[in-house]
Amino acid sequence: MLNALDGIQNQTEMQKKLGLLNRENFRKTYLQLAIELDLIALKIHDKSTSGNQQYYLTEKGKALVKLKKNQINLMCYPYPIIN
Repeated sequence: MLNALDGIQNQTEMQKKLGLLNRENFRKTYLQLAIELDLIALKIHDKSTSGNQQYYLTEKGKALVKLKKNQINLMCYPYPIIN
């Protein structure tokens, strides 16, 4: 899910990128957990249920995305690295 968040986006945009249709399920299963883990933050802090709400990656979320990309790159490297 974190890879789907590019810049600042609303819930509909994230769901579309992930191919998930059920808005309530997405919110409960993915979005709330990411917010609780401080991976995603709300653009409008005092209006969590606003229809205009947008989300963005926190520094912690960005670090996790970068870590995952590095792990994938290492797994794709065809030869062991020996010094």
